[in-house]
Amino acid sequence: MINVLHIMLVEDDPQICSDFEVEIMKRKTMVLKYQTDCEQNAYNYLEVHDIDVLILDIELTEGDGLSLLERMKESEQTKPFVVVVTNTVSHATLNCMRSYGADYIYQKRNQSYSASRVLGIVEKVYRYHNSDLQRQLEKRLDVYNREKADHILKMNISAELMRMGFKRRLVGFTYIVDAIYFIVKSKRPDMHVTSEVYPILSEMHEATLDAVECGIRNSIESAFVGARVDVLLRHYPFYYDESKGKPSNTDFIVNMASRFKL
Repeated sequence: MINVLHIMLVEDDPQICSDFEVEIMKRKTMVLKYQTDCEQNAYNYLEVHDIDVLILDIELTEGDGLSLLERMKESEQTKPFVVVVTNTVSHATLNCMRSYGADYIYQKRNQSYSASRVLGIVEKVYRYHNSDLQRQLEKRLDVYNREKADHILKMNISAELMRMGFKRRLVGFTYIVDAIYFIVKSKRPDMHVTSEVYPILSEMHEATLDAVECGIRNSIESAFVGARVDVLLRHYPFYYDESKGKPSNTDFIVNMASRFKL
């Protein structure tokens, strides 16, 4: 079952506009939400309103439909189902329209062209477009949720390090956060820090392997030297050689990674 579709008509021919208005009013499944013959007005409306179907003429009084399609493609807005109506027969132009996101193209010079025909196609095809759109939205939501989970994980790692006395201003702090994050994400507690994690950090932060190793070591030393034993044990309940005053880079990163889960 199709819900009421919100239609936007971008057309400069008064008679064609009138034909669409009459045909849309006849249909219980559609309502005409906005009509204009101007590219900019159409784009502005799409920025703030939800439209299900855009019926777009390429030749407009101000601007053109092709430029509107291009701007819509470049934006991050959810794109409506786009039906292009045009007089052009240029294969290059028609292909350009498709590349910019036209879902259906109806040539006005076609003898069967009419507002009723165009809307009939919309009713038949939109349900399939809506299914594709739903899948796209679900995919975007999945990506968003994973990115959000990654961000929360890094925030939790950072917060725990700061509770231990680590200083964010030290470059090694960021290296340690990312190192722990990579091991947790990999779900490989045996991931080799020096041969697998360090190269990733080196490339990500455009630093040499020695700089990565040194930055991590300095950050750990800064936190452990002079720290209260009860605080360390609360946040780092793992063995380390107290005569050295701190755990090794590898031991610290691997042990801390074991405390976090996705």
